[in-house]
Amino acid sequence: MKDSISTSMTGAVTRMIGKQVYFAVYYLTGIRLAADTYYADWGQISAIFLAPIEKIAPLLPSKKLQLIEHSPGKTGVYIAGNNFRKIRSLPPYNEFVVAVPVTYNGPGAAEDITHYYFLTLPVSKEAARWGGAHLMGMPKFVAPITYEEGERAICCTVCMGGQDFMSLEMERLETSFQTLERAYYGFREGKYIRTRVHVEGMIGTREGPPGARFRLGTHPMADRFIALEIEKVSTSSFYMSRGSSVLYKPDLILPA
Repeated sequence: MKDSISTSMTGAVTRMIGKQVYFAVYYLTGIRLAADTYYADWGQISAIFLAPIEKIAPLLPSKKLQLIEHSPGKTGVYIAGNNFRKIRSLPPYNEFVVAVPVTYNGPGAAEDITHYYFLTLPVSKEAARWGGAHLMGMPKFVAPITYEEGERAICCTVCMGGQDFMSLEMERLETSFQTLERAYYGFREGKYIRTRVHVEGMIGTREGPPGARFRLGTHPMADRFIALEIEKVSTSSFYMSRGSSVLYKPDLILPA
């Protein structure tokens, strides 16, 4: 118990000092400090849902980002619920991801793995929002997020103002050890900020039905996503019962 309290207090002090140092360096030099973040234990449900490119494309900040076509006239919207149980220098938190696969149409980007651009990225703790928003340009905001693990299925739900915003639900899948490499583009002050992620853990995949189910709630913000005509049943789904990952500090800044 003593070790647990000590670890928690150390993490809190580290986050407080880190924020103060960040702002001091930024205001004096204009340099944004960043460091790799190690996620020691977390779980995820995620899936790909088709949506018309003509509906999604206007949400990208500039034409230098282009959507990847999944099938004629449609792209694959990546939706995920993350349950981060143990992270170095951060408290446990939940996260809900809505992102789309993109390529950067300009010099300077070597895209050897799949890149995604976030449409929205709610998190359940302010400590998780701050770094992603200020250092990586991610559209993070704080909202209540539940990650409920049943015997057969898992459901991740975002609420706002006492109303459901969006949710993702899927059955557990058989898993095996796998590794994944991904990259994400954030957007801040007229520039794209790229961050890479390495993931390894017990992962299961399924192509086709019965897939994950994506549901939009009654909160007014859900209307924005209803207009995108995202299909409600996935083309492929993914489940990670337990894994670890490294979120690397941004390695590339590109003009928009």
